[in-house]
Amino acid sequence: MTAYGTLFKQFREAKGYSIREVSEDIVSYQFLNNFEKGNSNISLSNFVKILEKINLTYEEFFVAYDETLEKIMENAIKDLRVVGSSWNALTAQQLIQKYKKLYLETEWIVYHHFALAIEMISIMGRGNQEEVSAEYFQSMKHEIKDYLFKIETWTEYERTLFNSLNFLFSKDEIVSVMDRLIRNMKTGSNKLRMIDDESAGEIIGNAILELLRKDAIKEAEDLFIKMKASIKFDKTIANISNIIEMQYLEGLVKIRNNDDSGLVDICNSLNVLVLLKGYDSIANAMYNTYLMHQKDSIITDKIIPGSPQFTIKSLEDNS
Repeated sequence: MTAYGTLFKQFREAKGYSIREVSEDIVSYQFLNNFEKGNSNISLSNFVKILEKINLTYEEFFVAYDETLEKIMENAIKDLRVVGSSWNALTAQQLIQKYKKLYLETEWIVYHHFALAIEMISIMGRGNQEEVSAEYFQSMKHEIKDYLFKIETWTEYERTLFNSLNFLFSKDEIVSVMDRLIRNMKTGSNKLRMIDDESAGEIIGNAILELLRKDAIKEAEDLFIKMKASIKFDKTIANISNIIEMQYLEGLVKIRNNDDSGLVDICNSLNVLVLLKGYDSIANAMYNTYLMHQKDSIITDKIIPGSPQFTIKSLEDNS
């Protein structure tokens, strides 16, 4: 819950309370001071207590938090995409300085994390890790990893951070983080701010794709089995894209396990997506991901919006 400290400080100061008044009988002065700087991870029970000290309900706090974070995230995601698609070193440096400046002005840890994320994505994308020392690059990696490993409650912010930087994690680290996320979903330990099944499915799905990229096929298969057991989408039109993505992931895992029945799963999922209005680009992106995992494609790739067109080529076509 380190990301909440800066906003809490704004509320505390606006209401005229001192750190000493709020921390008394709950946490130490130094601890609350560090929490407000984003350097301490307060427990849920103590967080509720300090909110009560400043006469603020957690519902009121999180309405404000969500509105603030939504604006930050919207801009940060755009910036991450710019860096990830252009690999322009000058653009990356400008964005890094922008987020460093925002962090100095606000002490909001999310700005610091996005500065690190942009720098690492830029360096990795250009294949130029030599431009910084190995120690510096490792320190950036460890800071992000440590945050995601220790954070008790995942919100949309942690989801974005992990999805953007999961390539930094080893296969064992990915499995460890996802196991904890699934365990928290089962036990309800994230009651206050737990991400919904759709967001959890996106996180785990991206983790499975990263495991497949790392050729950790057994780990990807095991994680998919856990995902299916933990996330249940009602078979309604509102959940159709989530159900399709689950079928697609299952197909990819099967293909990497040399199970040709995965081709049927992938074809079916792509065809349904194309039938849905506005999903052509997603179908194309998923098809391109499939190509990464099966270089000698035996699925056709002609896009005809509004009608099924992904089919498995006949054996004669591939002979």
